[in-house]
Parts: sequence; C-alpha cells; structure tokens
Amino acid sequence: MTSNNNQRGFSARNITKSEKARANRFISAAVSRSGASKQESDNIKKTIWELRSVVSRDRDSGYMKAATSVATDIGPDYAIAAVSRLGDMGLVGDIEVESMISAIEKKHKTNRNNSVRITRLFNQAADAVTESGIGLLAPKVINGRTIGSGGNRNRSATSEQKPLGGETVERAASDIARDYYASVGLGQDVPDELMPVSGYVIHEDQIKKKRQLAMSSGIGNVESDAIFELGDEDILGDGLTAHGEIEVVLKPGVSGRVSYGMGNGVKNGNKPVRLNSTNKEDVSDALSNLDGSNGKIESMETMLNLLAASIDKDFADVNSSLDESGSMRRSGQFDSEKRTHKPLEAHVLGGFDIDEIEQINYPFTKLQKMAANQDISDVVNESFINNTLVKNGFTIEEIEYMSSTGMTSRTNTESMDMLRSYRLAVKMRDKYQESGINKLMIAHPSGINIFNPLSHSKAARPGQDVEEVLKENIEIEIAEMGKKLMKEIRSSEKPSLISRRGGKL
Repeated sequence: MTSNNNQRGFSARNITKSEKARANRFISAAVSRSGASKQESDNIKKTIWELRSVVSRDRDSGYMKAATSVATDIGPDYAIAAVSRLGDMGLVGDIEVESMISAIEKKHKTNRNNSVRITRLFNQAADAVTESGIGLLAPKVINGRTIGSGGNRNRSATSEQKPLGGETVERAASDIARDYYASVGLGQDVPDELMPVSGYVIHEDQIKKKRQLAMSSGIGNVESDAIFELGDEDILGDGLTAHGEIEVVLKPGVSGRVSYGMGNGVKNGNKPVRLNSTNKEDVSDALSNLDGSNGKIESMETMLNLLAASIDKDFADVNSSLDESGSMRRSGQFDSEKRTHKPLEAHVLGGFDIDEIEQINYPFTKLQKMAANQDISDVVNESFINNTLVKNGFTIEEIEYMSSTGMTSRTNTESMDMLRSYRLAVKMRDKYQESGINKLMIAHPSGINIFNPLSHSKAARPGQDVEEVLKENIEIEIAEMGKKLMKEIRSSEKPSLISRRGGKL
C-alpha cells in the first residue's frame, strides 16, 4: 500500500474583518502569556496572515519565496518559524525545512536561541488561529502522532507497501467520514486511535501497464527496478498528487487490516472489501457497486472493465472511465487512449507505525528542485572543464575564447543536474535510515532508478560508482558543447548584421 505524507490541496474561505480581529485577539492572548513584546506580537500576526495566505493558494511552489519575503520584511526568526510550521503541517518535507532554514540562517546570521523562542511563540499563535475556527494552520495528526512530510523532525514518519498505493495519510475524523465508515461497519463507538488512515491499492498489472507505456514511447525504464512517479493524470488514479507526492509503502504484514474499494469512499459510496479477500462476489461488489452522485454510470463502467479484464487477464484498466470520445477500451488491444482513472482507495485500520514501513518512494521532480543548490564543485570546476577540453583536442586559444564567453564558468549540463540530484538522494537515504526506514527509492517520471549506474550510461561497468559514470557523462557533454560553440564561430555564413566597426554580429 502506498500512502503520501506530503499534504497539499487546502482551500480557504474568505474571512471577515471581525473574524480576523477575533483571531488577532486570540494570538495576542496566546503569546502575551509567554512574555512576547508588543512588537513581537505584531510581527507574529503579520507572519500568521502571510502564512495563511500562502497555504490557501493550493500550491506549494511559493513557500520558499514567501519565506524569503517574511525574512526580509518582518524578520528572519519569523520566517524560520513559518517554515517550521509548514513542516509541522506536513506541507513541506523535513529536508526541505532544513534547507530553507539553513539558507535563512546563512543569509541573515540569526541567533539560534531567539529563533527557537520565536518559533515556540509562533506555534502558540498558529494553534490559537486554528482554535478560533479560521483554521488552515493545524499540524497534521495521525492517531495522536504529529506527522511531517519528509522525515523524522521530532515527528513519526510514514510510508508505502505493495500492493497498496497512497493518498494523504490522514485520520478520518470529520463527521462525513465518520458517517461513511459507520455505513461500512465502523460505528460511532470505535475509538479514534482505531479509525483508518487512507491510501490506495496498486495492482501488479498497473505497474506492467506503466512499463508497457514506457516501452511504446521508447523512453524510460522497463526493468524490475522501475518505480514511476505519480502524475496528476495517472492510471493509478487521477489527482493523487493533490493529496501528497511522497509514496509510503507498507509491509505485507499490514494487509490483514486493510480494505479497499473503487474510488474515494465518501464520494463514490463504495463498499470496501478486505485486501486479502478471495471472495469474487465481495471483490466485485467493492469495485462495481457504487452509490455516489454518478454511481450508475461509474458502476456500469467498472462492470464493463471487469468483463474486459476477465477476457484479457489484465486488471490495469479496471479503474478507467470513458475516453474523450465516450468509448470504453476494447478487450484484446493495448489501450493508449486518454482516460480518467479513479484510485482504488485503501483503508488501513488503526493506522501504522514506522516499523511497518517497507520503503519510501520520493518523487524525482521534487528532488530535482531541492537539489538545485547542491555543491558539485569538487568534481565540476574550471580546471576540470579546461582539462576536458584539452583532452578532446581543443587549443589553448580556443579554450581561452570559450572562457571569455562564460562557458567554463557558467556551464551546466544534464548530467551535472543529475549529479546534484543523486548526491541529495544519497543524503536523504542516509537520513531515512537513521530514522528507522531502511529503503528510500526515487520515483522517476520514466521509472529510471537513479541509484543504478546503468540508468545513466549503457557503457557503465558492473558495480561502477554512479558518480564516476556521471563524471564521464559530464566530460562528454562538455566536449559536445565546446564543439558546437566552435562550429558556430567557424561558420562560413555571411552575417546578417554588421556593426559600425565592421564586426560581425
């Protein structure tokens, strides 16, 4: 089962002036009891509303920008407090939190003791805003434990298991969810700590389908070590990334307390079946007997998909809907049409603990963004680039010219980016192992295993170090860039524009 521990997808209603004033009174009362000055109280209020504004935008791309703005306009200690709260809410991973805080501390030379104090005051204020009914700033809690999104920063961690897959790991505490669980046998008297957390089931045929799609496109990894990053539109279920990107795989032993059904239980009204059930009628009922607002059509779609699956012996598209032309997939044919897909929602009774985690699948696109500032100057530097050019037959004069264009100081290649990503992935893997999670894998859009040297070069030797392979790739890429630049310089084409001095532009 996969679970995601990076929670997104908040939406916020507009609040009135009176509500904001009431919340500000809550904040003042909360921080004044802890000895905050009036200036500190005012700064905390400004940061609170900035944070709430960023969180309510339903996107995570603006967090670093917002933190930088807070650090400049309000104060670095308040930016650190806001970033820490984002981590507590499960919106930003621990490694991201540490990276952001480290950047703020380095730039503004903050006092660690004061930052800790402001963070404590800020959390009291954020709790007060949550209690005021405005919300959006509450830390994520599962079975009484605060859960972060990327590791173990004073919180428990979470993960995924085959054959399950993952939505946001959150406790079903709302009245609507309670009503749904009551309808499937979990009454109002079931204690909170025994209520399920949600995830999603992955069928083996769906992974095979992803490999087939990679093979048909000619791009990607079709080997057994392929782990594919979730897309917003995915055969595992559309929209899963809005609930979190980091997949948490749970160990097979958890399966005994897992049930699943077609689509989101509250929305689609499914009747979940135990994951280990082999009763065909119960499984069929969980997949095709849907009572949601569009239940009749969705039930019909699933029944047709089940019939096709029984003919093809392929379960990959059982959760698919009509294509853009309104047609179902045809049995006996490879289906590449654009369709929507419902997830196979899973319910893990009583949640799970860190020792029940099999592995973490971390998204490559997220890793790549985080790795942008990773230092690789010990490998890639001006001396390395110059030596590479000399080795590939360039003259001193040519190298000096290329240096004057900025090529040797500002060069960046695909393998340089991959080296940065690989180094950060190794650090993350070590950090997860320290927290008790022994396996971290990077989920790539094309299924590429970045820890495997053969993913980076067909010429890689068995057992060769990944960094060594990437260094060889970088040398090839630098040589190609140099050849391309010199070819442009030596071009015999007539210039289209001549300067007053007669120089060719």
